[in-house]
Amino acid sequence: MQSNILEWLEASARKYSDRPAFSDIDRSITFSEAAACARAIGSFLTEYVKPRSPVVVLTGRHAYTLVCFLGVVYAGCYYVPLDPESPADRLNTILRRLDSPVILTDAEHLSSAQNLDFSGSIVTMEQALEARPDTTRLDDIRSQTTDLDPLYVIFTSGSTGTPKGVVTTHRSMFTFITGLVEATGIDHTDIIGSQAPLDYVGVVKDFYAGLFTGAHVFIIPKVCFTVPENLFDLMNERRVTSIAWTVTALVLPTMQGIFDECSPPRYLKRVCFTGSVMPSKYLRIWQQHLPGVQFINLYGPTEVTACCSYYVVDRLVSNDDSIPIGVPFRNYSMFVLKDDNTEAACGELGELCVGGSAVAQGYYKDPELSSQYFVQNPLHDAYRDIVYRTGDLCVRRPDGNFEYHGRRDRQVKLHGYRIELGEVEESAKALAGIDDCCCLYDAASEQLCLFYSGSATRRDIVTGLRKKLPAYMIPRQMIRLEHMPLMPNMKIDMQKLKAMMVTEHS
Repeated sequence: MQSNILEWLEASARKYSDRPAFSDIDRSITFSEAAACARAIGSFLTEYVKPRSPVVVLTGRHAYTLVCFLGVVYAGCYYVPLDPESPADRLNTILRRLDSPVILTDAEHLSSAQNLDFSGSIVTMEQALEARPDTTRLDDIRSQTTDLDPLYVIFTSGSTGTPKGVVTTHRSMFTFITGLVEATGIDHTDIIGSQAPLDYVGVVKDFYAGLFTGAHVFIIPKVCFTVPENLFDLMNERRVTSIAWTVTALVLPTMQGIFDECSPPRYLKRVCFTGSVMPSKYLRIWQQHLPGVQFINLYGPTEVTACCSYYVVDRLVSNDDSIPIGVPFRNYSMFVLKDDNTEAACGELGELCVGGSAVAQGYYKDPELSSQYFVQNPLHDAYRDIVYRTGDLCVRRPDGNFEYHGRRDRQVKLHGYRIELGEVEESAKALAGIDDCCCLYDAASEQLCLFYSGSATRRDIVTGLRKKLPAYMIPRQMIRLEHMPLMPNMKIDMQKLKAMMVTEHS
């Protein structure tokens, strides 16, 4: 019986010792090297942490970051990946919530870590890699772990203005990865081209599928997705066979005409897409240029360990096709709930709920918010049965596939990122020169739009928000109003604002 994901690493290190486990543009690490380095890091960290403590990993986008994650787990702890390029205010907010005893960084980002509001120890992976593995200590720690211990905490956008940390266990990862591998067919012969930021839940699909199967995970440079003319050449050079990218990462190169200018990836066998709704017109282009490749739609939020369902696209789609989110992975349950907390019949619209052992433990140090989304299954009260209320509106079709029909709350997905509009608003309201504001998602232009009243200029707002929010959360459209429209209950009239957005495009 599995109890720790390190069993995957160690099994792959025995079976595929000299095979590359992780690589980036500059370096490659075999499975045996990854295991040895992770044990060294874990031994080093035991001098700074007690088991079941959070360890912040603040490193760059490189292969050794994945080794750092494993090192944290060897120390009996759970890792919290943070992006060193995020605004300091956001990082400090997360650090205060975590109360972590240590930040594990790299030499390149040491000064950035030292400038944060953090009173614990700051150590580098370069220091940790020099440590002598303490096998006795690591074995003792492992003997006291369980599959319900946290594996990681990933922070996503929060509606109150504070990022929320999703706590995921080893057991949840076992459930997710075994289901993912079964559904997609990933195996030890694959080379996975990883696109997701290393602090984003999307990376766990690549990272842990590689650990479990012995596949090689290649971290594609970020620049390839902003200036994509070399993307396909690099994929061919590295013989990438499998990708699981956000929809945006697939669509943007397509919009820029990459298939007209570059030879398609000739080793690619499998294309998975996730994070938002895939426009059929762009999927069709990928299908036409890669006729022998399998295309799979993956759906699921961070709270259910990245994904919970899949749909294999078994036809050449038309430009107006609607692609289902599919059926649950094995060992997941999914059902649609009506407003009266009864189950919706086939064809009825309601909120999608997800159950099973892949459901997260809740939000870090936030029992009140956890209780709103991680709830007793409303369909019975016979025993404890926690399900996650996704907030996504769905319909179950007669063939068993689920269809996505948008959000019931104010969370949106933009370029693969989940954004709480309330967090954008709270950050903007804190700026000088803004009296009131409301942030909406403009589907026509696929941009965030900030309506505000006050004396602030666009430049003032952008400059202020850059200190608080990641770039993808800063609204591209900003509309200044003399007064925000109000309803009789004194709440902002969002319908009037939405009508203004329509007017902007007419």
